[in-house]
Amino acid sequence: MQARTLLLIVLIAALGYFGYDRYRTNEARGPEFEESPDQLTDLSLSEVKRRYEAQGYRLKCYGDLQRNERISDDDYLCLAPIRSAFDDVPASLVVFFFKEERLRHVRFEFPASSFTPLQDYMSQKLQNATQLDGNRLYHFGLDPSGNNLVVWATQHGLLTTTATNLSNESVILLWSGKDNFPVTSDWPES
Repeated sequence: MQARTLLLIVLIAALGYFGYDRYRTNEARGPEFEESPDQLTDLSLSEVKRRYEAQGYRLKCYGDLQRNERISDDDYLCLAPIRSAFDDVPASLVVFFFKEERLRHVRFEFPASSFTPLQDYMSQKLQNATQLDGNRLYHFGLDPSGNNLVVWATQHGLLTTTATNLSNESVILLWSGKDNFPVTSDWPES
């Protein structure tokens, strides 16, 4: 009888520990990013902090960026762990890049296993957006792993990801605001 009671206590303690550990892990990963990527727009640093902290993001912000921490000439970034993005696609991180306190880029990082769900979401969500990578006027090349890039023009900027995941690495989706490019009157509308 004592052995059963002891076994039951150990089992309950183990379940409690693993349940708490799972809860803590999910909390550490942060909330879901529910905003659609084609709706991202130029915001101020204070607007980004206010909006996303109110939604439960634990933003960590840094200035004085080194060359390898920048996308272009950005001078400040805020990052936060996320559990998923868009339509419950498992994700790990969102990074907001700023120049002179204006949002310039947003980088989403997904595990390799999210490649297909992300591609499906983007194909469906952006089916009416202008896809630039197939246009002869634009050449976007390859990412460092040799994957072709897929690029869509949205109302407020460009969305870029890879068409394949040859090296089975983390998948990146990058939004870059219009202010990063020489926008002309023939900017593709989404």
